[in-house]
Amino acid sequence: MSGTQTVLSAAASSRRLKRLVFVSSASVYGYGNPDDWAGPEDEHRSVRELLSSVYGRMPPQFGEERRLRPLSVYANTKAFGEVQTDLILRPAGISYSVVRYFSVYGQPQVIKPGSHSWVVAWFADRAAAGLPLHLNGGGHQVRDFVRVDDIAEGTLRALTEPAADRKTVNITGAGPRSRWRRPAPGPARSGRRRTAGRGCPAAGFRQPASAARARSGRAPWPTRPVP
Repeated sequence: MSGTQTVLSAAASSRRLKRLVFVSSASVYGYGNPDDWAGPEDEHRSVRELLSSVYGRMPPQFGEERRLRPLSVYANTKAFGEVQTDLILRPAGISYSVVRYFSVYGQPQVIKPGSHSWVVAWFADRAAAGLPLHLNGGGHQVRDFVRVDDIAEGTLRALTEPAADRKTVNITGAGPRSRWRRPAPGPARSGRRRTAGRGCPAAGFRQPASAARARSGRAPWPTRPVP
């Protein structure tokens, strides 16, 4: 956090800086609270089918205006950085934008021990080694995956697009929402079931994103679906 503060202070005193992009994370939304869920939404039938056996209701989509629920030190530092960016740069008249990355995948990503968000790299590594895939918690978790190419493009556009000034935008995957079972459906079916343990998110873990703001033209709408 001290590093973020140092960068923001330097940006506020700069006479040359046109815009700063603060990179935040979907972790600021928390894991999703079933008590906050609205009713079923017909446009997401595939999600209902996936989760009906768990709760029978639709998970929330995390829109940029949703109340934040950071549940880890990492998430708290990101939420802090978002607030500080506005508090320091707005009075200084410096343009800024905030981008919230969802689950990033793509080359040259490698496995990260204990990280549930790196499931694509885990699947690819184990499949290449001929090992069974571990689908934690029965595969009922919900995440949105976004390819690193879209992350790069979205961040660049947040830096250069006039409409992104002082906006917070989710950068998430293209097309239908990407679920735990989507990255490798064939190998996943041949793997073995594994109950959630230490370091594994519970079966109710969900992180679907709303890309309405991105679709509105205030940020790029990614075009690369999970393969």
